[in-house]
This record gives sequence, C-alpha cells and structure tokens, in this order.
Amino acid sequence: MVQTLYLWLKKRQKPIEGLWLPLSAIFANAIIAVTLVLGFASYYQAKGLGQVEASLGYVDTFNGGEVLQARNLIYRSWLPYDFSTSNTALSRGVIDALLERIVADVSTSEGVDHRLAVAVIVAFFDSVQACVSEGACSDTVLRSQVGEYGRDFYCLYKPIIERERARGKLVSFGSGLETVADKAGGC
Repeated sequence: MVQTLYLWLKKRQKPIEGLWLPLSAIFANAIIAVTLVLGFASYYQAKGLGQVEASLGYVDTFNGGEVLQARNLIYRSWLPYDFSTSNTALSRGVIDALLERIVADVSTSEGVDHRLAVAVIVAFFDSVQACVSEGACSDTVLRSQVGEYGRDFYCLYKPIIERERARGKLVSFGSGLETVADKAGGC
C-alpha cells in the first residue's frame, strides 16, 4: 500500500510540485499576517493592562498613606459645620469666608497643616494628570475612581489653590487638578 502511494506520488510529482509551491507560499504569508495581527493585539492589550495597573496604583495611593491623611485632615476641618439644614445653596462668598476661617493663617500650626494637606492633594492630582497625559495611566479608570473627589476638591479650594500658586510663584501648581476637575464636569 505504501509502495503504491509512493509510485502514484512519483508519477505525479511535477503537477503536485506546481500546485504545492504556490499553496505553501500563500499559507506561509497567511501565517505571517496572522502572527502580526496577534502581535499587535497582544501589544495593545498589554499596554491597556499596564495603564490600568498604573491607574490602580494611583487609586491605592489616594486611599492610603499621606494622601489619605491629608484628606482626613481636611474632612476633619469641615466636621463642625452642618449644611444640611440650609435650604438655599451657599454663595461663593460664604464658601470663601468659611475657607478663610478653616484654612487658618500660616502663623498657626493648624494653618500650616491644612495648607500642607491641600498641597499634598493638589500634588497627587497634578501627578495623576501627568500620568494620563503621558499615556501611562487610564483616564477612564482614574476619572471613575478619583475624578469626582478631584472636581469637588478643586471647586471648593480653588481660591486657596490660586493663592498658594501666586504666593509661591508655582506656575503649574494645581493645573493637573484643574484638568481633572474639568474632565469630571467642571465647577
């Protein structure tokens, strides 16, 4: 049986070679194309996973360590005030007056602590936006996890941030936070 097959193939060697060579070239080129597509897909998937991983690292930073301490200090300063009984929205003037009272003068230790807490949070959001701008972090993940807090913080503390920017001649201080706030709906 094997010998019969061998003889049959030997007799038809020229037509088989004429058919096999173009088919094998087409098959090899198709394999190369599929490999390139899979390579690009793997690259973009790995890039996306890297962005998500970097973003979740920022979320961990937001929920721990120095940023959490700063957030807690700021929250603690607002605890004495109950706005739930007010039937009207607070004007910007009232909010600014409260901020002046809460963010005490630099001559007091509370004022220094509060200003440092604001600076820590602003620096965090500036670095978040830099990560997104460079394409190393996922804008979608970060916006869904910390975007609303960033917007609310910026809208509330905007006068303080602008004052600190001017006082220290820090041109880009808060610019990343402002971008985060704008992407989350703005003030």
